[in-house]
Amino acid sequence: MKRKTGKLLVFVLTLLMIVSSLPVASFAGFDRAEYDFSLEGRTEFYSPDGTPAYESFRFFNLRKAQYDGSFGSQLSDETLSFYNAMVKNYVTERKTGSFIYNPSESFSYVLQYSKKAKDYINRDELDIFHAATCAVVFDGCDAFSKDYPEIFWFRNASFSSAYDTAPNEKQLNDRNVDIVDVTVYVEITLKPVEIYYGSINDIAAFDSAVNKLTASMNEYFSSLGTEITRKDMLKYMHDYICNNSDYDTASLSDPTDLAAHSAQPFFIGDKLHVCEGYSKVLKILCDRFGIPCVCVSGNTKDHEHPDDRNYDGGHMWNYVQMEDGKWYLIDITWDDQDLKIYDTYFLADWNTKGFYFDTIADERYETYIFSTYQVNGVKVNGREFAYPTLSSEKYNGHTHTWIDSEIIKAPSCKDPGEKLLKCSSAMCQSTKTVEIPVDSNLHKYESVITKKATHLEEGLETFTCICGDSYTKPIAKIAEHTYTSVVIKKATHLEEGLEALTCVCGDNYTKPISKIAEHTYSSVVIKKATHLEEGLEALTCVCGDSYTKPIAKISEHTYSSVVIKQATHLEEGIEALTCICGNNYTKPIAKLPGHTYTSSVKTAPTCTEKGYTTYKCDCGYSYDGDYVNASGHNYENGTCTKCGDSKAASCSHMCHKNNFIWKLLKFFFKLFRIQPVCECGVKHY
Repeated sequence: MKRKTGKLLVFVLTLLMIVSSLPVASFAGFDRAEYDFSLEGRTEFYSPDGTPAYESFRFFNLRKAQYDGSFGSQLSDETLSFYNAMVKNYVTERKTGSFIYNPSESFSYVLQYSKKAKDYINRDELDIFHAATCAVVFDGCDAFSKDYPEIFWFRNASFSSAYDTAPNEKQLNDRNVDIVDVTVYVEITLKPVEIYYGSINDIAAFDSAVNKLTASMNEYFSSLGTEITRKDMLKYMHDYICNNSDYDTASLSDPTDLAAHSAQPFFIGDKLHVCEGYSKVLKILCDRFGIPCVCVSGNTKDHEHPDDRNYDGGHMWNYVQMEDGKWYLIDITWDDQDLKIYDTYFLADWNTKGFYFDTIADERYETYIFSTYQVNGVKVNGREFAYPTLSSEKYNGHTHTWIDSEIIKAPSCKDPGEKLLKCSSAMCQSTKTVEIPVDSNLHKYESVITKKATHLEEGLETFTCICGDSYTKPIAKIAEHTYTSVVIKKATHLEEGLEALTCVCGDNYTKPISKIAEHTYSSVVIKKATHLEEGLEALTCVCGDSYTKPIAKISEHTYSSVVIKQATHLEEGIEALTCICGNNYTKPIAKLPGHTYTSSVKTAPTCTEKGYTTYKCDCGYSYDGDYVNASGHNYENGTCTKCGDSKAASCSHMCHKNNFIWKLLKFFFKLFRIQPVCECGVKHY
């Protein structure tokens, strides 16, 4: 916030500090520093207790607004802006710490400062501005807490205000003026207080549990088909909460157990909570499924003392808006009894009979003021908020009347389409998709001329659709011959040409092609231009006429190149460049980046050794590569046919020893015509 003068005083939350310092500026005739416009900041504590203080006062309009979707929408001007800042900070951005709010410049107050007394003459009126600041913060917090129960960890808050002052410069500089109007601006620092210590550490788990349950319910609702109604969804939520919750009677005698007043126990805790917890759980789920829902604070009457307000008990329930646009009551707390789940308070109206009274209107009433707080030692009511008007008639259910909403996929002659239907009720958000049948009238044909028409017969045009359907239609005969043309003699400037035209029917004729107006020359370069002399171009016409014209000299030497020494990786090469005029020079050729292999020797593989190719560079370096596997021995009668290697020389078999036993065996081999072969490959006969 931009101010003309003054210095913002910053206060530690929950402590009051006075800082009195202003920048010194020189004005004609006096020293600015002799005046101190600083003001003491304030610290207040917001804690919604739901108890109206009927004897207190208000600084703002107490008129009750109309309910329009939320409690925040009932705020205006600076309070709405503060509320939106809370939503952005804690809901959208999911932050948890303190934040600073600077109201608009229109949110200010003017005090009078006496230059003679060097003090404010109406300093006490700052209490009015402070009360207005409290109203902005506390009314904003009231609406925020009711609209966003998913911010379960937010229970209450302290805030500090620091004042910035801007004196009227003209009055300040006028020596004849004593009273200076000083505009006071405020900076608000809000510090939230957790519902229990460490609750901000449970935010991720809480959000995950809400998402998981929402996904599970959505899957169940989808399984019921498109005819599911809002009542079906709410009844499932109603029963699910009852089946997974218990009333926390112990917390009623323990004022420190604030978690039971939130949705935390249901989603990530022990499932024990009081009416406030039941109500907030339903609102969170309704918000996820787009069902308008509000938490209602109020009181229920004691059936034995219905006219004595001292016996009334604080309570919270819900109003939900149905497809007929009307609002109905759901009180899950009272329907969740020990022995069974009731539906007495499911979609009830003001005239529904409750447990103890003839009508709902007889047993309970709403509380429009959500909190009270102290301002300057005085107890002050928060603003009055409006609830939706509860229906006085029974909910009669809802039957969807489907109307077209949008075409998702248009049908074709081959494939069905798809369209989205929505319920005609403005309050019903139900939709469903239905198939649009194949439409044979939606063929998309592409046309191809399969036979051209002539003056002798009709043509034929074929139309084919993507679905395979096709048909043909004739193309009418053309009225005249259809000739194709061939030039059989080109025209020159000396004589006409000749064009032959032939029709598909066989009819033909020739017609002359007019002489062209000028010579038709062809060009030949008979002498190239150099930087020393012009060239010469000869132009000759078909008629024999000819002439020559010079070709302009070129501007630079025309060099031809000869490599007189090849570059290698060891040294540079040399290139000689010579112009036709005799001018010449040499220039180096860069070394090659690696070896230059100019020769290779192949070594064939043997029976036991691999073959390879030896590559040799001019520098003497060589390497072996392109290896080929050894071919292996080819033994016949114990001897390799390729290398002559003999297995018999190293074989230890008895057949090579020629002793008595072997001689005896050989006798029997011959007798029975057996030809033995040794394991080394040698054959014996």
